[in-house]
Amino acid sequence: MELYLRGLQQREQSHNRITADWQNVLQATRNAQGNVVARELRAMFQALDTYGRRSQIDGQKALAIKRAAAILLQNDPYFARVRGNAAIQSVIAPILR
Repeated sequence: MELYLRGLQQREQSHNRITADWQNVLQATRNAQGNVVARELRAMFQALDTYGRRSQIDGQKALAIKRAAAILLQNDPYFARVRGNAAIQSVIAPILR
C-alpha cells in the first residue's frame, strides 16, 4: 500500500527496482497508456518473482504484492481508463484466479 501511495504522490523516482516499476505503472496510467502499464507491470512482477525465489517467506510476500497490485488495477477508480486493456488483463488475470 505504501508503494501505491508514494507513487500517487509523485515523489522522486525510487532506486528500488520494484518501487520504480510501480511508479512507472502509475505514470503510464496517468497518461492513459495501457500497453505501457502492461509492460511495466510485467517488469514489476518479474522483479517480484526474482525477489520471491530467495525464501518461502519472500515468495509469499512477493505473491501478496502481486495480488494487491492486480486487485488495485481491477478495482481502483484510478485505473479505470486503462483496466480494460487486453495486455493488462492478460498480466493480471492469472494472479486473480
